[in-house]
Amino acid sequence: MYKRSKQNRIKHLDFIVLDAVVLLLSFIAAYWLYNHNIRFYTDNYYRVIAALLILLDVLVAVLADTMGDVMHRGYYLEFLRTLKQVLSVLAGLTLVLFAMKWGSTYSRVIISLMSLFHLLFGYLTRLGWKRIVRQYGLGAEKRSMLLVCSEADVERVLQRSRTVDEADFTGLVLTDRDAAGETVCGLPVVSNLSDAAMYVCREWVDEVFVYPEHLSDLKMASYEAVEAFIDETYGT
Repeated sequence: MYKRSKQNRIKHLDFIVLDAVVLLLSFIAAYWLYNHNIRFYTDNYYRVIAALLILLDVLVAVLADTMGDVMHRGYYLEFLRTLKQVLSVLAGLTLVLFAMKWGSTYSRVIISLMSLFHLLFGYLTRLGWKRIVRQYGLGAEKRSMLLVCSEADVERVLQRSRTVDEADFTGLVLTDRDAAGETVCGLPVVSNLSDAAMYVCREWVDEVFVYPEHLSDLKMASYEAVEAFIDETYGT
């Protein structure tokens, strides 16, 4: 059982804004290379295209959740996500321009150069901004989570949780023995199961992760104790 709030698709607003800025700069650079000036704003068609690009870039980031786990991706996966972002924006722009019958009003060379710049500089910007965020702890607020599981499952759950964005286990309650005051796999056992509901009410806990998800997988004694804890904590 994993009780958590709904996924916030715009929680990495900084990355979304940065990518939109990089895309706009890529468009300006491509226009300059092709026309040897940056007066795209004097052409109504290119002004509309610039606005469409920003809108499409934000929509792709939000609807496809391309920034959802950005802080946990390695170099290769980040490149793939950046490529997905670039191709999705390019496909969306192509469809819109086709629907508007603007096929002969813009340069495909400019759009191609822009996409190439967007891929290259968008990728480098994400890597650089992630380094800055980690180094200076920007936006480092995490949810305080209490883990409730058997001692044998602690390491497994912690390994799997590394892919959970902005979630941080701060305490542990064992379902198979009393161990308050001990440390298991680096997590402090903050309470025994019988007192866990009182601990949650007393301390600052945003969410509780009970493992396994199906309580029927627990032994009968543990099942009854965990069920009582859930009833006391959430009043169900």
